[in-house]
Amino acid sequence: MNNPSPKRRPQDVAALAHEYLARNRGDAVHSLHEALMDAVWLREEAEQREERLSRSISRGYVRGGLLRPQ
Repeated sequence: MNNPSPKRRPQDVAALAHEYLARNRGDAVHSLHEALMDAVWLREEAEQREERLSRSISRGYVRGGLLRPQ
């Protein structure tokens, strides 16, 4: 996680941090906790999407193999 996404600029990250702080009334500990919970949730969502995509690709290969005349 040391490589920041090239699409994220430092000012984007600063704005996001400001949002979390504002939402938590300046409480940095709660802001960090909330940001980490969101990051974990997003990672889990991405992993689930990747798994679904992988399964659909695998099924496509199997279906394609079964439909081809031999």
